[in-house]
Amino acid sequence: MREVPLRGLAEELGLPIHERDTFTSWNMPKPDGVPINLIIAVSFGLFVPRRLIHSAKYGGLNVHPSLLPDLRGPAPIHHALLAERDYTGITIQTLSTEAFDAGVPLLQTPHPGIPIPIGCTPEQLHETLAPLGAQLLLQALRAGLHVPPYEPYQQPPTSPIHHRHDTTTSITTETPYTPPAPTHAPKITPQDRQILWASQTAREVAVRHRVLGPLWTHVRQAGGNHEGIKSSNSSSSSRRRSGKEVEEEEKPSSSEKRAILEDVSVAGPPVQTAAASADVSGSVGASVGGDAGCAAREAEAGGAAAWEESDGDGTVTWIQKTPLPQTTEGKKSGVAPRMDSKSVTLRYWMDMDGKGVIVRMAQGSWLRVGKIKVEGSTFKPARHVLGGKRFK
Repeated sequence: MREVPLRGLAEELGLPIHERDTFTSWNMPKPDGVPINLIIAVSFGLFVPRRLIHSAKYGGLNVHPSLLPDLRGPAPIHHALLAERDYTGITIQTLSTEAFDAGVPLLQTPHPGIPIPIGCTPEQLHETLAPLGAQLLLQALRAGLHVPPYEPYQQPPTSPIHHRHDTTTSITTETPYTPPAPTHAPKITPQDRQILWASQTAREVAVRHRVLGPLWTHVRQAGGNHEGIKSSNSSSSSRRRSGKEVEEEEKPSSSEKRAILEDVSVAGPPVQTAAASADVSGSVGASVGGDAGCAAREAEAGGAAAWEESDGDGTVTWIQKTPLPQTTEGKKSGVAPRMDSKSVTLRYWMDMDGKGVIVRMAQGSWLRVGKIKVEGSTFKPARHVLGGKRFK
């Protein structure tokens, strides 16, 4: 029997004490033999059965952290951040007996919604939305919106103004607000945390790291000799075109290991500076940002272009793994799906901090990786891992 505590919300709603303790997903509780009037679901990941909804006098309500029908699904907060939305909101809807988030919207945050702080995490956005969701639920109950016949909520016809402040230029822009096209917000899976080296930009990877936590990938050890994963710089020039990835067939002789990446961020292109040139290790690269970074990149534009065409400090082969479609029988059997592997070879440059590396990503973007944990080992500076250190 699964129980979800609702005491805090119930106390705020002023419900009788016998209705404050729990919501039980398998058997409808009837304290003192009194039937339940209304079911309220808040961040409840299970589908409430039809018989339970029908057994409550007024059915059920759901507090959903998005402006439905946009971001319908179990992970609206994560997907709002992954899509870098400027706004989100709260919807109070009836509990549907047919599907998740298919009920009647009774009350909603007016457009454009609640501003999403730039760079916030799912936990921070949840803390922002939780009290606002409780207030909107109270408003709906006090207005009797939960009593049939239901009146679907209609957003005001006026077009609000979209205000967006750019912290870099300190300029605020005002444009008519247009709601985004509704998208689904499916459950976050381990596959969502895999880096897609062939298609994702550095910004996409950095956003995923902030929203989903440490990201993973697979790396190939050159020759399967259990040495570091750094490849020889003498590899063919066709694999080193302008720092872009080159897909190649899987090599059975190579050993693969799962790796977790931390301290991931967008970087500028590798720039040769006096300090880098004097480095006894011969590494060249810089991870710079902000006004100083822009000035440095402009001053060294010629050097950056030259390094982009250079061999870099090494190449590394990342392995992307995609589950192959399963038959219905296969899904029922619980057997893990077969994986389709694609190799992506990229060059990297050592960062001037002596710890991280800079990798060229899609659309000419640059990604800095600070730490890598290869299976069977611990987190180490990416420079040491890619520089040929033996796996532990």
